[in-house]
Amino acid sequence: MVTDSQRSVFEAYARGEAALAPRALLDFRQGTAFSYLARASAEGPAVAKLGSVTPGNTQRGLPNVQALILVLHPETGQLVATIDGESVTLMRTAAATLVAVEALRPAEGASTPPRVAIVGTGLQAAAHQTALLDHWPLAEVTAVGRGGSVARAVSNADVVILCTTSRDPVITADWLAPGTTVVTIGSFAPDRSEFGSDVIRRAGRVFADDADTASRQSGPVAAALREGALQPDRVISLGDVLIGREERPTTDDALIVYTSVGLGIQDAAIAQLLLEEVDRG
Repeated sequence: MVTDSQRSVFEAYARGEAALAPRALLDFRQGTAFSYLARASAEGPAVAKLGSVTPGNTQRGLPNVQALILVLHPETGQLVATIDGESVTLMRTAAATLVAVEALRPAEGASTPPRVAIVGTGLQAAAHQTALLDHWPLAEVTAVGRGGSVARAVSNADVVILCTTSRDPVITADWLAPGTTVVTIGSFAPDRSEFGSDVIRRAGRVFADDADTASRQSGPVAAALREGALQPDRVISLGDVLIGREERPTTDDALIVYTSVGLGIQDAAIAQLLLEEVDRG
């Protein structure tokens, strides 16, 4: 149900039915604060999300990501719900990764459970591992921290999912086999780059939850655009692939790259889903 909600909202956004205001980012001493407004459909509620990403919180025994979602009634604009943002973020981010991997894996091999390497040891890594094994019970999933054997893990994978908050690359292109699908969750801001332009050069193009947002705010994508390693028209929104406006990758693609910066429409889709469940009793 959650995965379906994410697929549907990406498609709705590509068709112009979902609405997303520009995301605001603000650096503070230890991390990054963010906020955005969104709506998943013309009939659905508007949501406002405010949160922060503070990598140093691990040492404090606190979550690295903290957020709150306010839900406004679609007709009256009244505040009708307050939702813990981090629980929604974990849920919808992992679900969106499943949607992206299914949509972007070349059709020739998409029916086979993938070999997956997850880099990271935090809540996002755990949520992704759970979601992947629920979706593909026969998938081979390896999780490794940044201090572990990352090169070995990713070199044997069909899908690599990066769930760190690193400012510097945690993988290099020469570690990756041809045709590998690389998903970056932690490159959500211009100063976060889980891989470098070497990966993007091999890919030739980048798929994103939203091309415009990723071009400005995903560290590797913004850097590759500045360096000329990537052209603007080679950044493609996932929704355009889902509705058939853009072609999905083929086995000829050297690497397949998907960057998730996180969109308010994803939270709005979950909020709408929850309110519908409440209305149904």
